[in-house]
Amino acid sequence: MQQGSPALHVMLRPRSWIPVALVVLLVLLQLVSPSRTWVILLCGVGGMTLAAYLWARSLAQSVRIDRSLRYVWAQVGDLLEER
Repeated sequence: MQQGSPALHVMLRPRSWIPVALVVLLVLLQLVSPSRTWVILLCGVGGMTLAAYLWARSLAQSVRIDRSLRYVWAQVGDLLEER
């Protein structure tokens, strides 16, 4: 990061709420009707969701993007190249 540049803030947003909703549903099912099946599914889905979140968070902290414009003038229809 260059000197004088503002601190960057990374925000993680879920693309799908299905795994989170499934974990909540499995917790409710376990509370209403305790079963080994719900516990196994909860550990699997909850563990997968937690691992994915931690992985995305660790990647978000180390990813850096630097944009530069090669040419000063750009017109409508010009192809812009990102490196």
